[in-house]
Amino acid sequence: MHAASTSSLRAALLLALTVARQGERQQPPVVAPARLRPYLGFAKVPPAALEACRRVVEDDEAFRRRVAADATVDQVGSLGFLWLTRPEQWEATAASLQAEQERDRTRTGIAQRLADVEQREVQARRALDALDQERRELSAALDAARNEMLEREREVRELHAALGEARDAIGEGERQRQELLRQLKAAEAKIAEDGAELRRLRREREAQLARPIGQAEHSADAAPPAAAAAVDDAITSGVAMSAPQPVAPLDAPIVRARDPEVEQALRRAVAEASHAAAVLADSLRRARSVLGHDPALPVTNAPRPVGDVPAGPAGPVRPVQVGSAGERPARRAPARRPVSIPPGMFDDSTATAEYLMRLSGIRVLVDGYNVAKQGWPDLPLPLQRRRLLDALVALQARTGARIEVIFDGVDAELAPHRAVPQRLRVEFTVSGIEADERLLELVGQTPTDQSVLVVTSDRRVREGARRRGANLLYADQLLALLR
Repeated sequence: MHAASTSSLRAALLLALTVARQGERQQPPVVAPARLRPYLGFAKVPPAALEACRRVVEDDEAFRRRVAADATVDQVGSLGFLWLTRPEQWEATAASLQAEQERDRTRTGIAQRLADVEQREVQARRALDALDQERRELSAALDAARNEMLEREREVRELHAALGEARDAIGEGERQRQELLRQLKAAEAKIAEDGAELRRLRREREAQLARPIGQAEHSADAAPPAAAAAVDDAITSGVAMSAPQPVAPLDAPIVRARDPEVEQALRRAVAEASHAAAVLADSLRRARSVLGHDPALPVTNAPRPVGDVPAGPAGPVRPVQVGSAGERPARRAPARRPVSIPPGMFDDSTATAEYLMRLSGIRVLVDGYNVAKQGWPDLPLPLQRRRLLDALVALQARTGARIEVIFDGVDAELAPHRAVPQRLRVEFTVSGIEADERLLELVGQTPTDQSVLVVTSDRRVREGARRRGANLLYADQLLALLR
């Protein structure tokens, strides 16, 4: 029978191998066909053994009958039972059974494929639902991004408007500063003019008081007149005397002037000088306030002129502490002021860093490890230093800046850098002193008329340098210039 496949007769062929093994074990033994003996010891029968067993059963009629005697339909199946027993017209029956089995396998395969298709359809629907959900989420995220962009555009417009207002305010402040400077110069000129007039009147008065007019007048001349003392104080103190001492009346009993007109002129000059000093002090206070350097200080009312001189406007002025007679008040050393950044630049931009580096005469102090560790964090410390110094040499050649780099601790490992010019100064702090302290010390040692630029991202160093009037750059601003 050639219609049935070997795989459909597998149960019958395995039974044939079992009968052959059992025959070999019987007493006396029933010898198995010679072609089957190589396969009797197999625990797992390969396809070649099944094919050989089929040929033996079909060729050996006696062996086939032995196997058929032990076979049942349940054990080997209908097709295998027909193939072993071979009744009349068994081949037609076997062919119909083979066709029926083929149809069953076909129906089973179709059903399995339908089940697979349905499963894939379910999975596709789930994936489609997930994609639709993701699409809705992306659409919502896009709408949120659009709304945020509109909000940012509105904020930008508001910032531009605020910037315009700030520029207008700066312009107005500059105009006020110019006006205050003009008033200050006018007041200084007035004080100088009044001082000259006071000195002239004093000389005239002293000449009149020197004339002998009797014992009483000699006694009066022996005491220094209060008006003359006030004139001396006004001339000596200058603009610092914003609150002059009250002037004694010139017609007091102790003073007897020969010329009333001189006395009246002297009284008027002293009053005008007092008023001019008060106006000057008030103008100085307002000028410093506009420039942003006038701290909150107690104020007092400026004195008004005495006598018949018309009183001018007297605003609040800052009192000045004056020491003993003839002693000028100590002047504070002028503080350093940071370099102004051109309009349109921001403090944390690379353009600002480039601008400050190219300023003539500015002293650049770099916090070495603070910049190197941020620029090359994956390299060892010596290589970080070398990379920073090499980049600073190139930057110095490009900008002409005077650069000083401060590192923590003494490092004997650093040999003289063959590429570092003399203008690039490298310093390692001594034991017990951090680079932060040394940086602030160098800022304080720099003359106040020289600009200083400190490069660090350390907040404590930046605050200390800002209080000392230095310009500041973050480490990443310098790194942007170096790359």
